[in-house]
Amino acid sequence: MATSQISPKEPSLKGFLQPLRVELETLYDLSCRLSSSYKKLAAESSEHFIPTALTRLPTGHETGRYLAVYFGLYYLRVAFIDLLGDQQVEGHARVRRTLEKAWPISEHLRKDHSIDLFTWIGDCIAEVVADRLANPSEERIDQITTGISFCLPIKQDSLDEAILMPTGKGLSLNSDLNLRQALLNGYARHTYSTHGDEMNMPAKRRRLFSLPKLKVAVMINDTTATLASLAYSIPSLPNTRVVMGLIVGAGCNATVPMKLADLHESKTKSILEKHPDAQETLISTEWTLSTAAASFDELGIRTKWDLQLDKNCKKPGFQPMEYMVGGGYTGELVRIVCYDWFHGVLGIQRSKLPLKLVEEYSLSTDYLSLVVASSLSDERLASELSKTLPPSIEGDWTWSPEYARDIRAIASAVQDRAASLVASAVVGLLDCIDEVQLCNKAPKRVNGEKINTDTRATKETDSESVPPSTPGWNSGPEELAVAFSGGVIQHYPHYKENVQRYIDRLLLRAGPQVGGKSVFLREASDGGIIGTGVLAGTASGEIGEIKVAVTFTADQFQGIYRGKQYHEPDFAEVLKRARDHGCEKIMLTTMNLKGAKQNLQAVREFPDMCKMTLGVHPYHAAEIYEQPESEYLNSLRELGESLLAEKPSPLAAFGEIGLDYEYLDRADKETQQRAFREQLELAVQFQLPLFLHVRESVEDFISIIKPFLPKLPRGGLVHSFAGSKGEMLQLVELGLEISVNGVSFRTDEQLEMVRNIPLDKLQLETDAPWCEVLSNDPKIAAYLETARPLPASRKHNKFILGQMVKTRNESCFMERVGLVVAGLKGVALEEVVKVAWNNSSLMFWL
Repeated sequence: MATSQISPKEPSLKGFLQPLRVELETLYDLSCRLSSSYKKLAAESSEHFIPTALTRLPTGHETGRYLAVYFGLYYLRVAFIDLLGDQQVEGHARVRRTLEKAWPISEHLRKDHSIDLFTWIGDCIAEVVADRLANPSEERIDQITTGISFCLPIKQDSLDEAILMPTGKGLSLNSDLNLRQALLNGYARHTYSTHGDEMNMPAKRRRLFSLPKLKVAVMINDTTATLASLAYSIPSLPNTRVVMGLIVGAGCNATVPMKLADLHESKTKSILEKHPDAQETLISTEWTLSTAAASFDELGIRTKWDLQLDKNCKKPGFQPMEYMVGGGYTGELVRIVCYDWFHGVLGIQRSKLPLKLVEEYSLSTDYLSLVVASSLSDERLASELSKTLPPSIEGDWTWSPEYARDIRAIASAVQDRAASLVASAVVGLLDCIDEVQLCNKAPKRVNGEKINTDTRATKETDSESVPPSTPGWNSGPEELAVAFSGGVIQHYPHYKENVQRYIDRLLLRAGPQVGGKSVFLREASDGGIIGTGVLAGTASGEIGEIKVAVTFTADQFQGIYRGKQYHEPDFAEVLKRARDHGCEKIMLTTMNLKGAKQNLQAVREFPDMCKMTLGVHPYHAAEIYEQPESEYLNSLRELGESLLAEKPSPLAAFGEIGLDYEYLDRADKETQQRAFREQLELAVQFQLPLFLHVRESVEDFISIIKPFLPKLPRGGLVHSFAGSKGEMLQLVELGLEISVNGVSFRTDEQLEMVRNIPLDKLQLETDAPWCEVLSNDPKIAAYLETARPLPASRKHNKFILGQMVKTRNESCFMERVGLVVAGLKGVALEEVVKVAWNNSSLMFWL
């Protein structure tokens, strides 16, 4: 027969590697399955989707210097992190690292008793602290606020405590180890108190053994730190929101914000005890553990090579996803596939192959990244392999360009699959937390039972479901940022680009997203240590107060009382007292067009502290229609356009606008309603958040504003609210936030209203020069017992520059507003201030 003359067909590497190729439809199916699996694990599992005790992300306004410690798998890093917040110099980062040092973690420390390990960590920390104190310009301090992050899974009930979970990272630490106490014990011998009279100590010893104590503010894993690192810097990126932290290094993990309602109650108990109004918390998914990765087997994604690696590793079956994507295993997986190809298929004798292709865990991922995946030609790669991956001296086999091409193709196939699986997990997790929507109407089978993975259909028919982002971005669709770090995704050639490509393809397969959302990977280089410092600042840092609603144009600030001038304008002194009492940002309320021009002068004079609103108060609504049709509003529009064109713009919000039926003698209902509607149309054009006024008019107010809110992504604030609890809840249900001041504390009904404002909808104000907190009111006096003393004050007719005016409210009363709110809600003042700062920052200052 003629065929007998044809030589045997040579093996095809492409066909050999086919099991590593995962089709798009399979990846999409995997994302849907993972989404369902993640939801179930969040609600039921005690080992996955572990809360971090963080209920909010950094705002970007935190400031201060914090010590950050990052415990990696193979190295330790310690640095001081300076958070610059609004002091950031244009063109430079918001974060500055100083005195950073790194040390490899030796094998004996990884394997020996934890006391030795943490004593060594304490020594390393002491070295960096001593370097800081050696600077003559540094002030002597008693304690240093510290954050520490781990590349290990942890559980915690509070931010400053953590317990190690079981891990497959090759460390000998006990899984019930109290990490905070171990760290403090390791550092303790370096502190002042340990050594008594430090002046009798030799200078060299005093440098390392007479140091400040550590105050541990936060303990987190590195994925959470990565998310926080990018979240702190993200305000400079318009329409961008950080939704995930992703690590792909030796291991792989993800952190996301998740609704408390989606978690098992045992996971949320400690959070709600400390933050009763919390709605979300950051979750460390630990998504590579076995029960989180069942979908890979259901879809037949794991190959015989994966199963071989799993079977022979130290903890078989523990982390099947990590064995496919983690850098700690990539080298070994490539070695297994190479050995099968060269020995099993091509028939090259084992004794002739390079020793590193024969012995387990001899081929590292770093080597693949630096050599095999390099841009060298096949010929040059063969030459390099001959030097760095030499064949056995017993045989005559050598690296040829063809064999070099084979190992490069194998490594590429392994890493391309890894990138596709990471992308699929990212998209599945984003669907799980309702940030994107997948649509796959075919019922899937899990353990023989049909499940519905048509997540979009479910969400669209759920009347209580609200899209996580609001459509209506004028300057473009919303970008969901995935903060990433880790040696593999940052440094392995083309890895990050491949993950992004697969994410794009999966979202394209899913169809258009609400609001045109897209998902982008954004690098958070060194996020493990930077984010640790950021979160130390978020947890306990120097965070001021944003003061909304100061009416600079009021007569009292100009020295006028009952129409008579009693003293010179003293607003500069008012601002100085405000800053001395912790108010860093103040928003000047505009009442009409004339007042807007006066406010603008003040903002020009005090640009670092003040911004302004633009709009016409319902008291002045009739002024709009005293001029020829639309002339007043056109002037308002032109002023707004010119101010928005300035960089930075002095405008923070559109307002004060709304309805006030208590003073109908100033403008009747019809006039107020018309002015409200026409100004809302302007606000939509400007895409500014709203600064709102409502009094005895909630029903009409809601009916007018409701159609406009979907077009205003930053929503609005109902300021100086003094209505009922029921009215407040109606406004909050619209997505509006509520600010309170002294006028909100007058009656028992109002106090009940304040008590029930959700923290994530709360802002604080004084509405100076009116609405002061009445410290002699017995209903609130007990809450004010710890208030700081106020500056000296005099009656307006005995005015002295630098002193307050009696009965004139000022921003330095802000602490008292916070104390009453904290007392009513039963939470710490610091918590109220931080939450209010965060809410005001996000709405008006970012």
